[in-house]
Amino acid sequence: MAEDTPMDYFPLPIIREQQRDALNFFYESVLQGYNDIVVNAPTGTGKSPFGLAACFWANSVSLKGYKSGGYYLVTQKTLQDQLENEFRKFLPRFNNRAASIRSANEYPCQKYTTCGMGGKMTGATRCQNRVEGGCPYKIAKNAFEFAIAGITNYPYFFTEHVHINMLEPRNLLVLDEAHTLERQITSFVEVCVDKTSLDTWAPLLKPVKRMPSIEEFCEWLLKVYLKVLIERQKMLYENIVMGGHRGKAQIDEHARLENHIGRTLMAAQEMTRNPEDWVYWQEKNEDGLTSTAKPLSAVPFTPQLLNEMSDTRLYMSAYMGPKDVFCRSLGLNPKRTAWLELDSAFPAENRPIHVVPVGSMGRQFLDSTTPHLLEMCSTVIEAHKEEKGIIHCVSYKLGIDIFNHLRSRGQGHRILFPRKAEERASLLVQHRRTKTPTVIISPSMGEGYSFDDDLARFQIIAKVNWPYLGDRQIEAKMKMDQDWYTLQTAMSIIQACGRIVRSATDRGVSYILDADFLRLHEQNNRFFPKWFQDAVKFH
Repeated sequence: MAEDTPMDYFPLPIIREQQRDALNFFYESVLQGYNDIVVNAPTGTGKSPFGLAACFWANSVSLKGYKSGGYYLVTQKTLQDQLENEFRKFLPRFNNRAASIRSANEYPCQKYTTCGMGGKMTGATRCQNRVEGGCPYKIAKNAFEFAIAGITNYPYFFTEHVHINMLEPRNLLVLDEAHTLERQITSFVEVCVDKTSLDTWAPLLKPVKRMPSIEEFCEWLLKVYLKVLIERQKMLYENIVMGGHRGKAQIDEHARLENHIGRTLMAAQEMTRNPEDWVYWQEKNEDGLTSTAKPLSAVPFTPQLLNEMSDTRLYMSAYMGPKDVFCRSLGLNPKRTAWLELDSAFPAENRPIHVVPVGSMGRQFLDSTTPHLLEMCSTVIEAHKEEKGIIHCVSYKLGIDIFNHLRSRGQGHRILFPRKAEERASLLVQHRRTKTPTVIISPSMGEGYSFDDDLARFQIIAKVNWPYLGDRQIEAKMKMDQDWYTLQTAMSIIQACGRIVRSATDRGVSYILDADFLRLHEQNNRFFPKWFQDAVKFH
């Protein structure tokens, strides 16, 4: 065991008390022989510097069968960007110790548009930049492989490990936003075949045939669907080779198809081996049948995707719920899992959460409650008429109702309502740049977005975001583990409340309007951390 401690590898000039506590806890846990170490670190703790310090320290440890250093995984490419921005703040001796990588088709290629295609060419068509060492992706990949801290996103890491098998196991795996880890794993292996996928890649197989059992679905995937997809992949490859350069759209399709084939093959093989670990269903809509298969648990996949790629795993997030529920979701042994819960560094008075129940927003009460909710949204916005804010609406339908009501009250000039995912980025830019106190309505900004300081001084949580029971996987998991379902609901509220107060000097007010929160909170108190409850005020 190395004599150095993780404290010796903190990359920034100043370390906060909570970062020091987290690093000391990590080190003590390693010395005690723990391979799974969980740190619940609320927003503002500064998780990335102590996660990177752990990776840098892991380079001083020699373990048989593992490469020194660590991998640092994030959920979104925007978080990779944030980490890369941290590099510039590092102390000089840490400047070249971290590197980030994305999928090959995100790197430009002079001949084949993206490096994702250029790397697949052979013989006379092979990209000369690859041969001569000037390929942007290859340069980034080499930097990633030689860096002490290799940073990437979960889908890239899983794909590279499972389908490419070129990543070496490392001493440490840092898993950021680990409250989403189960979802990251299960979504990587799930498979869905519908009219859109057949239109795109296998039009001769339309429409989706009726397949009542998972066994029939697996047989069709392996003997029919995948064979057609592989033939299409070959055709795309040959077209690109013959044309030399066929445009980004066709090359992007090749990359997406290759990824789809790999995931579908993995899912079909796993379903064939263990059909009882999956939920499969077909449903009919105006476009015909859709076949969906999703794993019931991440547990069967954790050994392959995580454990065999690291000796030690550091799980980090603002909040991961009760220890027993989190461990159960990934198949961790609670007795062999080190667990730390840090307090929030933000004063509770800076982040009050006002519970102002207007009635239940459950389906059976929706019609009677919605008018009261709309009026309260208008009242809150008027109370913050000089400040920017957010309304978390759960669904586009509710968002439309809120938007139309606010417009009828003469408040529409302040409202930004992205109706599609592609509109979100441009309206966010508008929200940031305008001096008008704009208010964003969105069903999908409850997690992963930061509205620092004046970007949002208030927010409204219009409805408790219960996981959708129309998804058979969610329905089955709820029946298996009610605690799991409750935790998903609680975490969605906790995450949403964390969007607008991003530093110890920041301030912002949250309003929860759905009366169903009262029942959720009263009956499931242990699912809400103390630092969250300290800020809650009931009215």
